[in-house]
Amino acid sequence: MKLRFVFITTACIVMLAASAVSFSPSEIEYYKGDPLNRAKNWMSGNLVQTVFYNYGLVGNIGEISGEWPIGTGNEYVGDVSPLVGVEFVHPSGDTLRSVITTDGPRGNPDGPPGGGEFWGFEALPGFSAPAIVGEDPLVAVSNQPSTWPSYWPDKMIHDSADVGWRVDNNDPGWSGSWNGYFGKNVTNADQECYFQMDDNRDREWF
Repeated sequence: MKLRFVFITTACIVMLAASAVSFSPSEIEYYKGDPLNRAKNWMSGNLVQTVFYNYGLVGNIGEISGEWPIGTGNEYVGDVSPLVGVEFVHPSGDTLRSVITTDGPRGNPDGPPGGGEFWGFEALPGFSAPAIVGEDPLVAVSNQPSTWPSYWPDKMIHDSADVGWRVDNNDPGWSGSWNGYFGKNVTNADQECYFQMDDNRDREWF
């Protein structure tokens, strides 16, 4: 079972037909979660500041994590690691239960027996600007245009399996525009971030 999640995060609450542009299935398949796509950034609003990551983690050891008021060093978050549980009744009558996890500083991540690979949420490629040489990659944030991708994949590619991926034929990819929850260049807070992640690497039921 594969789940794709869209996250649009505000600064005040840190948490989410045929086309004129044609993409082959292999190009759509490129957009899968992978640890190589991991990035982080910081958000600050309503006197709160925190680090966050594009694979679901908010807060971390050695990073600013839920600091309030900003600049005081008073932090109220260790880490926030979302879990998503799914129960699926197969036509055969079997009931499958799975919990998808977020990688974090607590250890004991999901993976194969013996470890060596993480089977939880990972970020999709293409939803932020390429990293500057010598610097860590940054998650796209609404008030930091330098972190935006050259185009937004979910506004450039039509994916019949995902209603969230629909090309905008009037402006494919929304190049130079913010991918807001309420529409192009529409924001609902001083700061928003945008990324997508999935559990494509989870092999628990394979």
